[in-house]
Amino acid sequence: MFTSISWSSYFTFIGSLTLIYYAFIGYRYYRNDWQKVVNSKLSPSVEKSSNVEKIIEEIRKAIPGKQNIPELIYDLQIKLEPYKYWDEPDFREMINAFIITESEKECSIHLSEEDLRVLWL
Repeated sequence: MFTSISWSSYFTFIGSLTLIYYAFIGYRYYRNDWQKVVNSKLSPSVEKSSNVEKIIEEIRKAIPGKQNIPELIYDLQIKLEPYKYWDEPDFREMINAFIITESEKECSIHLSEEDLRVLWL
């Protein structure tokens, strides 16, 4: 009976069963993670815009009440630390423009280009 089954057929069958088993396990336990990855690949602009909104909200909370430039720069550096390696187009320009307008409006502090450069170090 077993002499009619070749080794290649046997390994193909075992490999197919193994693949089906791990596909089921992956689907069962990692379905939510896969959906997050697929959704982030399909709609990256939504995620990026929500990240920018989150960062802007953090910055908005850090600016009021600052008395001088070093204090403002220090607090903003702490807030921007996790994002300084982001390589998104126009990301820093948008954040810098927001920082300039908010610091002038909330604290009457005018930041120079050098001050903005220091924020991202």
